[in-house]
Amino acid sequence: MKFAKKIFMVLITILPVLLVSCSKDSTTSPIDTGSYSLSCVVNGGGYTNQTFAFSLTAAAVTNPQEGIIGCTFTDNEGNSAVIVFSGTTTGTYTVGETGDNGLSIAMENNLFLGITSGSIIVTKVGSVGGDIIGTFSGEGIVIDNSVPQVIQITNGKFKAKRLT
Repeated sequence: MKFAKKIFMVLITILPVLLVSCSKDSTTSPIDTGSYSLSCVVNGGGYTNQTFAFSLTAAAVTNPQEGIIGCTFTDNEGNSAVIVFSGTTTGTYTVGETGDNGLSIAMENNLFLGITSGSIIVTKVGSVGGDIIGTFSGEGIVIDNSVPQVIQITNGKFKAKRLT
């Protein structure tokens, strides 16, 4: 519940600011999706080396009082991705340990991907107007047509502009 509340707060705060586009490619490694982006490769759950790539103007919001950073990626078709971690500095954040770290991707065709265990490695936390950059990988679930299946998420990377 705590993680969901944080994701909701991040989405409500920065969703209106974003102008973005989304694409899916079948390659074995994430494509360079531009200056600000999120991409990863998914295997399992009916996917074989499927790249999910959001090419966009991404945004990140920090909340020093709560000690979290949330990066939101979205497009005009109703697709969105959110990555949240419980810290405001560079470092490795374990997914599944506290419920405060995570990644979710929701597509308008009722496809949902979420990471349930793994890590988010933040390599840069810039000041306001700067960049938040990192990588992620782990095991997760994909829910497509209401049937959850286990997936592996690899080669994940993200870069977002820090707004606060």
